[in-house]
Amino acid sequence: MIKKLSNKLKKLEIKPLTIKPKTKNSKSKKPEINRLLLKWNSLTKKKKTFVLSLFIVGIILLVAIVLFGGFFVKVYFLDTSEPTHPPTSPSTSRTSSTRTPSTSPSQPSGPREVPVIDYSWVPQKLASNELIQKLPNGVSILLKFYNFNTGFREWEKMYYIENNQVKEVPSDVDADIIMIIHSKYLIEFKTKEFCEVTKKANANGDLGLDSEMSKTSLLWKFRSMMGYADCFGF
Repeated sequence: MIKKLSNKLKKLEIKPLTIKPKTKNSKSKKPEINRLLLKWNSLTKKKKTFVLSLFIVGIILLVAIVLFGGFFVKVYFLDTSEPTHPPTSPSTSRTSSTRTPSTSPSQPSGPREVPVIDYSWVPQKLASNELIQKLPNGVSILLKFYNFNTGFREWEKMYYIENNQVKEVPSDVDADIIMIIHSKYLIEFKTKEFCEVTKKANANGDLGLDSEMSKTSLLWKFRSMMGYADCFGF
């Protein structure tokens, strides 16, 4: 009887309760990762390189967009630079007066006295010059003398040269070439050749040449004077 009761108690013995952690998520993640790895391993070398290239390009584009966006915000929204309007400080006013005559105390404040230059001999002297006499018929030159006595270019005299004739003109006239030369070289035309004087002025940056003709047409018209091209500033 006692044995039967003991056997029944053994059968009714309560076992300790054990709670197993839920592994549903971990189990579901492992197959997903394995599936991606299998797909990656199944790709060819070219496809892997292509995917990696796309990934790198995407990163570069992202960095470029961030940098450009920061630069755009800084320039257009955070720019605190000074306005571009010219300041009115004394230094600026001195710079802007470079084209006007100096008004320093060392110079008189009244109107500057301009020396009178005698041009009466110019037409006859130029007409007798050897180079002017060699000009082909129909070739015309407008010779203009200028000065900078007032700080600006001022025209003094203009001479129209054509067919071995030199005459003074009051204003611009049509000519094949227009030569402009500083009046400080005027006196040299009395004792030196035309070509010698113009070469010197050209070397000093005091000779200018202008023409409405194309370069090809101009060279063709002066083809017989090519040996004197540097005399005209060509």
